[in-house]
Amino acid sequence: QDYRLEKILLDFTAEVCARMDELDMNQSDLAKRLGKSRAFVSKIMACNHNITLKTMDSLVNVLWLEIKRVPLQKIMI
Repeated sequence: QDYRLEKILLDFTAEVCARMDELDMNQSDLAKRLGKSRAFVSKIMACNHNITLKTMDSLVNVLWLEIKRVPLQKIMI
C-alpha cells in the first residue's frame, strides 16, 4: 500500500517537473506563484514532504496541469 502511494507522489512530482521545464520555470518562480517559500517547493521536488491534496491542487492550478485518470487496476498492482 505504501508503495502505491509513493508511486503516485513520484509520478505527480515528475509531472510537475516536466511542466516546469515546459514553462521554463524554476523553483523560485513556482514558490512565488504558490505564495510559499523556495524551501517548501524544494521539499516537494525532493519528495521529502508528504504532499497534501490542497498542495497538489495548488500545483495543478498554478502550472495548468492536466490530471490524468489512472485505471483502478493500475493502482492496485
